[in-house]
Amino acid sequence: MTVLRYTAVALSLIVTLFASAVWALMLPAALPAAVTLLCIGAGGLILCILANVLLCHRKTKNFIQTSAEEHRETMLRERDAVRADHAAARRSAVLTLHLCRLYSCLLLLFGFCLSLGASGLLVCAVEGSAENRILVTFFCLAMALAVYLLVMFIPLMTLIKAPDAEKNTDDKYILRTQMPLLYELADKAAVVAGYHGRFHLMRTFGLETTFSVRRDGEGVAIYIPVAILPVLTKEEIFAVLLHEFAHVIHRDTALFRRFEIALMRYDCEHDRLATFKKLLFSYVEMRLSLAWDRYRSYASLLIEQDADRVALAGANAQAWINACAKCDLAASVLRPPCRVLEYDLLEQENPVADYYERIAAYLEERFRTEEAHFHPILVRTLAGRSDTHPTLKMRMESAHIVDYDAFRREKDAAFRREIGEETARCSEYACRSFSADGAWEKLREEMYLSHNRIIAEYEQARKHGSVDEYLYTQALHAYFIADQSKVFDVAEHALADTSMRTDAESVSAMLLCFRDHPAAVDATIHVFEENPLVGLQPGLKSMLNSTAQRTGDETLMARVRDMDTSILQEILDFIRFMNDASKLTPSESNILPCDLSQARLAQISAVLLRLCGDVHACLVKLRAERPMYAILLDERPDRNETVSEENISLLNDYCVGISRANEVYAVYREKAGTPTMREAYKIGIRLT
Repeated sequence: MTVLRYTAVALSLIVTLFASAVWALMLPAALPAAVTLLCIGAGGLILCILANVLLCHRKTKNFIQTSAEEHRETMLRERDAVRADHAAARRSAVLTLHLCRLYSCLLLLFGFCLSLGASGLLVCAVEGSAENRILVTFFCLAMALAVYLLVMFIPLMTLIKAPDAEKNTDDKYILRTQMPLLYELADKAAVVAGYHGRFHLMRTFGLETTFSVRRDGEGVAIYIPVAILPVLTKEEIFAVLLHEFAHVIHRDTALFRRFEIALMRYDCEHDRLATFKKLLFSYVEMRLSLAWDRYRSYASLLIEQDADRVALAGANAQAWINACAKCDLAASVLRPPCRVLEYDLLEQENPVADYYERIAAYLEERFRTEEAHFHPILVRTLAGRSDTHPTLKMRMESAHIVDYDAFRREKDAAFRREIGEETARCSEYACRSFSADGAWEKLREEMYLSHNRIIAEYEQARKHGSVDEYLYTQALHAYFIADQSKVFDVAEHALADTSMRTDAESVSAMLLCFRDHPAAVDATIHVFEENPLVGLQPGLKSMLNSTAQRTGDETLMARVRDMDTSILQEILDFIRFMNDASKLTPSESNILPCDLSQARLAQISAVLLRLCGDVHACLVKLRAERPMYAILLDERPDRNETVSEENISLLNDYCVGISRANEVYAVYREKAGTPTMREAYKIGIRLT
């Protein structure tokens, strides 16, 4: 792909320079022709920019103004259409890709016309000797190239550039000499599936990752999860490999990869050229993203079911179900942040040498002690609207298998020894990775030491009765990772004081979801009903859907879907409000007095003193209806009272946390002595 990219760049340069030289020197055109080309190029680009901006603006506005019910009905109609005709959905997705490419080609054509027009116009405008004409021609070539680069070549670089692939080090490749028995299974699975191309096996080191497949420059890469491998048998691994090769035969991964690359090419938010690209590609990116979401959300389930049928036809059905069950069970055991093992490992000052051996032992122990708890959950879980994989229940029904065996282990001593050697190699790689560049120290600080410092500070403040709402929130998250048995106790104390605003309810509901507690769904729904803005947190929302699915209760799922509609309406309403509020900035003319209670002011003041120290802060209101409160920091750099960027970020997070649907908080930096600050001191409330 890199060679292709540079070849395209070189050809673009050659064509531009050669065409401009021929146009200027060998085939000098009349002035009208040069002007015509210039107008076509400039006019075409201007029309493309206008169409892109207007269409993008209209699409965004329609989304904001569309009611939640209409949005839901549209999505349901699209779901039914896609599931009714999978091939049509694929054609529609591919058509969107081709339309995006056609638009890009038009832009390139207009840019090329503009470069020729500029070159010809400059040559036609000069009268003089042959030497002067040659000099002017070179100048024209430079100008044409500059125009082409500025207008089209930079986007072209982005359009033809493939995303930088994850660097594949030697640690990630599984060699045939290292695991010959595993490669024998892969060879057999490829033959049974009907794939005769090149492939290789790769390691994935994440704890919750599962088997996956991807095409790269060396053929097909099958990714093997290190953490799950020790609990699978040869038959089960063969069934999973057969499923992955079925994706290759059906070309599912190829389409997925094409969409991923296209979305990165048209990225108008995170690219280095984001501001420039928005003028040309914002609507293209939006159309492509919507088409991809529709196809992935509603067609992926059918794609997985097609691959399942290949696995069932070529492998032992019971082994396939056992493999699916073990993967689902391992994912449930290792769901973040419920990683007691990982937290215990971080107690060590230095990285351990048997990292994956400990994970394997941890999985075995959890399978033994908690499989009875997870078993009914796995076999009753319902399919969600946006699930990309069939549930274990659906797979068992399609395979006509009534149960699974999570405790079956491989009896072949040679294969067990090979897996053990692979686990030891991966532990060695992990130890080496953790030891490089102080990675272990950074991870330990982030996941262990910092949480314990917060817990110690919280416990000390609780003894003296000086816990503020910010420290309560920090302690909730620290205990959530370090010691979940104390989360509910902290949440109870945080909720006892009605003057405080913390995320105690949402953290408690989240913990209940992770524990698959029967009260989890009701607790989470209550959080959303009390504060619909929590619906803006995609993590908690997806967790509610997942937990409701795991209950196996159709009535409860319907209740969650009904709640989706009301929450979406609240979110759309809040987006409209925030669009209006974003235009508000504190000024001398729009500052209003505050009407908050003393208890609320005391809590905000305590947090400001914690994060901002002695920097003066004033609280004002920017609008009366559905109020927006502004915390103004009176910064005096000459007195070394500037708040650090890190603390400003924490303060912004705090303001988001205490905002509600009927009132919003925001923080602003203001220079000392400005009219805005003088007016704020007159009618606002001094907090520090």
